[in-house]
Amino acid sequence: LAKTLEQRNAELEAVNQKLSGAQTQLLQSAKMASVGQLAAGVAHEINNPIGYVRSNLTSLTGYVQKIFSVLQSYEELEKVLPVPPPELAAVQALKQRVELDYVREDIVNLLAESVEGVTRVEKIVKDLKDFSHIDQAEWQKVDVHDCIGSTLNVVGHELKYKAGVVKEYAPLPAIECFPFQSEQVFMNLLANAAQAIEGQGTVTIRTGCDGDTVWVSISDTGKGIASEFLPRVFDM
Repeated sequence: LAKTLEQRNAELEAVNQKLSGAQTQLLQSAKMASVGQLAAGVAHEINNPIGYVRSNLTSLTGYVQKIFSVLQSYEELEKVLPVPPPELAAVQALKQRVELDYVREDIVNLLAESVEGVTRVEKIVKDLKDFSHIDQAEWQKVDVHDCIGSTLNVVGHELKYKAGVVKEYAPLPAIECFPFQSEQVFMNLLANAAQAIEGQGTVTIRTGCDGDTVWVSISDTGKGIASEFLPRVFDM
């Protein structure tokens, strides 16, 4: 009887461990779903205004070019006037006072920088939307470097003022994985690296391939994980 009870107790403990593991996985899935839904919502809210900002910048660039062409026509006309009217001197003085040549050049640069900025925001939004695809429960063939790049765009604000990112990438084949889960791992590692760095530091991302195995290594120059937190490194 004692042996039977001991065996039953062992079986119950095994079942309890499985239930505990399943509960942990459910909690992790729920947290990942919340992160994904939040990311998708933020991406959607940003995407709409960015769309019409890009449209307005495109229109503004065209309008500025038309204005410049009119100014150019006036300047060409000034050169062929037989007797320059006295008002022309005032116009020329005004052009010098407002530094028209510099303004004309700088407007072009400012518009180009603005378009570049919008393009970067659109890239971040795209990566955020890709990052939020929690409903993709099927294995997908992906480039690990693309997953890392998308994650870096999402967590870039964590690293921007604290660390330089060094990439030591090796040629890699595409692998089959769950992209969202992989990006979640990369995000946690990179965010933890940023938090561990006091002052300025470096985060190094290395990739490589050993036979059929693709590996990713992320290291930082931070203070490391305190010993009391090591048992919790796999908590979500």
